[in-house]
Amino acid sequence: MVFLGLWVLILKNALALVLLVMLLYPAPGFSTHQENFIVIGGEDNTVYGRLAILVVLDALNYTVFKELLDANMLPNFQNLIENGRLVLGKTIYPAATTACWAALFTGAPPGVNGVVNTNAMNSTEYHLLPLDVEPRTIYYSEMVRAESLAEVLLSEGVKCGFLYSESKVLIALGKSGKASVVTYYPPSYNAYDPSLPVIFRRYYIEELINKSINIIDAFSQIIKDGGRALVTVDLPEPDASGHTHGPTSSYYKDVIKAIDSGLGKLVDYLRTSQLWNKTLLIVTTDHSMIQTTPEYNVLTADGKHLVGLPVEHRVIPIGTLVYIYLKHEEHLNIAVEYLKKLDWISGIWTRKPVEGTNGTLSDINLNITYAGDIVVDLKEPYYARIGSTKGDHGGTNTLTIPIIFSGGMYKDSDLPGDIGILDLCPTLAGFLNVRRPSSSEGRNLRIYKNFADVKVSVKPTIAKPNQQITVNITYSMLQFETATLKVRVLNMKTNEEVVSKEMAIEAPNKTETIDIAIGIEGEYLVEAIVFSDGNPLGRSVAKFLVIKELGTPVVVYYALAISITLGVVIMILPIMLRKRLIGGKYA
Repeated sequence: MVFLGLWVLILKNALALVLLVMLLYPAPGFSTHQENFIVIGGEDNTVYGRLAILVVLDALNYTVFKELLDANMLPNFQNLIENGRLVLGKTIYPAATTACWAALFTGAPPGVNGVVNTNAMNSTEYHLLPLDVEPRTIYYSEMVRAESLAEVLLSEGVKCGFLYSESKVLIALGKSGKASVVTYYPPSYNAYDPSLPVIFRRYYIEELINKSINIIDAFSQIIKDGGRALVTVDLPEPDASGHTHGPTSSYYKDVIKAIDSGLGKLVDYLRTSQLWNKTLLIVTTDHSMIQTTPEYNVLTADGKHLVGLPVEHRVIPIGTLVYIYLKHEEHLNIAVEYLKKLDWISGIWTRKPVEGTNGTLSDINLNITYAGDIVVDLKEPYYARIGSTKGDHGGTNTLTIPIIFSGGMYKDSDLPGDIGILDLCPTLAGFLNVRRPSSSEGRNLRIYKNFADVKVSVKPTIAKPNQQITVNITYSMLQFETATLKVRVLNMKTNEEVVSKEMAIEAPNKTETIDIAIGIEGEYLVEAIVFSDGNPLGRSVAKFLVIKELGTPVVVYYALAISITLGVVIMILPIMLRKRLIGGKYA
């Protein structure tokens, strides 16, 4: 029995020795080190993702803004302008938040997109109502009848983030009200309380900037992977502080300075997160604001009528613009004659042509039943609003808006002299390479650098030395221009360039095919870049592996050696045991 135990011990030791040899000398093609494993065939479009950021300051007065800029009190705004461009544009009638946001995201004026204000009435319905029945109020969600840029982005797989502080700006998202990320963050205080310390507004602005950074951060990897996104930020505090204190007040100016600090934080984030060079940043306002005098309100006490107008009517007041709905259409001439005599009215437009007016509603893109029968423009400092205000907007005196184009993707371009808020929608659509909304009337300003979407595929991804490998490069240029496609193959271990080819690009969209053969084993990277004037417009890479055909794997020899060893042991062991037993005391 001792002899039997000895042989079992020998057998165990032999098997352990074989296993040790296998571990110390692994078969070719296998590795015990994680870093030696390779990934093949993957595509990487990580360089040219695109991020559009639209920051909208509600009711920014350009004159006050320029005063602060000239006094070097807005360093971050100044930095954006120095790395981009400041232009003066025009918003739409009425220069009011809801209508302007609808126009901004549809690229169409109210007469086309349907949204004339936060609320309105239907003049045709009012004409038909009995005298003792009040006309119903119609809200913006019922008015909208045009496609939004947000709806286009979602339909084409582009991320859309929307941060808003008051519900009415949600009109920008269209009928669906949807975006990839929608964050509603209203202030925790009464924004129209004139006694509110400005520090509350500063804190709120800081929080809005932080939340906008959170949205961008959620999209950052998608953008770095070659994706596209639009993030829109609503900053309402200039409007609220303008109404409570007036745009010429130090209070209003302090709010603009707080926004400057917030923009600095946003830009710092974009730079440190390596998103700046992928970004087109547009900072604008929806409309301007003027100083008003509280006792110069032109509404009657009930807020439903214009002071002294001698015909049956109702009004929708929009600050320095008023929609007048006549109960009887035949009273149009009577109403106009009265309005022409008022020295606080600077403009009159009517649905039907009337001599002595400034024109028809079509001339100001308000030829829609929701805008009433007459639109009147008020002189500064007069206004029409329920309640008192020290600042207001809506009419001709609040149409001028500053627009800043900046970001790493900004490109200085020749611009027309009549830029408007309607041009921003098609410009953003062009930058994000999606179609413009169907009703858009604005122009693509092309204030961004060109780019190309590039995609590389390799077949086969595992090849023998000198085997033919087919590389397909598909590219699509945003704007066709003289460009070059450069393709190179790198040995990933030595970083040696083993293939390099260049070819002129002759069409905006094309697939090029290149056949290559590599004689040396290893892991290789294929890189395709589209260049124009030395600047890269797009890049993509893919990997492949070149290895020799394996013969009989060494592991097979290991297994054969184990089998022979075990076989010999099994054959010899019974004989030796038999001899031991015969020669012993039991023989």
